[in-house]
Amino acid sequence: MANAAAAAPLIIGILEERPSGDWGSSPQNVVRVGFMKAGSEWAALRCKDPEEAFSAVCRALALPEAPVTWTVYYRGNMLGTVKSTSWIMPDVSYEGALATAPGRVPAVGTPSKDFAGWTNMNAHRPLIAINSAVPPFMSRWEKDEPRPELLPAAWPVFQSVVSTVDVCAKDSDAVSIHTLRQEDVKPMPGWRSRSGELLLRLGVDPSLQANCEMWSSPDLWLFRDPGGDLRVLPDQVWNEHEGTNFNPSLEPLDAGDFDGDGGEEAIFFFSGYNFDGYILYYDSFRKSVRFGWSYH
Repeated sequence: MANAAAAAPLIIGILEERPSGDWGSSPQNVVRVGFMKAGSEWAALRCKDPEEAFSAVCRALALPEAPVTWTVYYRGNMLGTVKSTSWIMPDVSYEGALATAPGRVPAVGTPSKDFAGWTNMNAHRPLIAINSAVPPFMSRWEKDEPRPELLPAAWPVFQSVVSTVDVCAKDSDAVSIHTLRQEDVKPMPGWRSRSGELLLRLGVDPSLQANCEMWSSPDLWLFRDPGGDLRVLPDQVWNEHEGTNFNPSLEPLDAGDFDGDGGEEAIFFFSGYNFDGYILYYDSFRKSVRFGWSYH
């Protein structure tokens, strides 16, 4: 039977190492099902609720007689392929992941906690896995040093989104609200493109929340175009009805033309209290789509 991906829409998954059982268990390789191309837009592909419109796509991804071949990418390079077999635990809400067939899988670097999230386990970095091979492409983005010279221009944009933080008293449950000043915000390492765009990362001075068990406001990412205009990347601030009451911390995972249409997509990993997931940005970081999962 032909590969199920041949008749399926384009899907971006994430090749991950995740715990194979209870907390602290050894890692296993999975493909976390993430995003689906729907016309010119992207959508989160949620493969749990049978009433979801995408349920037929979800069922096709786990047909035992037609395992899906995923092409794995890192920074524009094709690293190899993996085959997925079945859903890990189809009745568990945070397990939107497909088991991979036994054998060697592509990996980059050494295990660390850089993308561990709530699991806090050592694992290889996640990699982009696509259910259809696209031509290799040149990665436009490189890591960049902090840019304190841009803080005066970036501060009003930052302040429009994050203006206060909780400050906790030492040896007490007392919490006060601190109104942020420009000097409370610190530039952090970001990213720059060959075209002159910048992804700026600004973070609140951690000493302000040194006594807090959990930070109420982590860092924030801004996009700066070659002309100097600044805007906040969408989907970074969550409301009280979402998976966590604490805004997540974002880490860039990879960027490139993952659907082969000449545009660019960028995927960030995020982690908050009892909540991990991924955000896909497109249309020059103007649009986004997000999916995530909680652990209890």
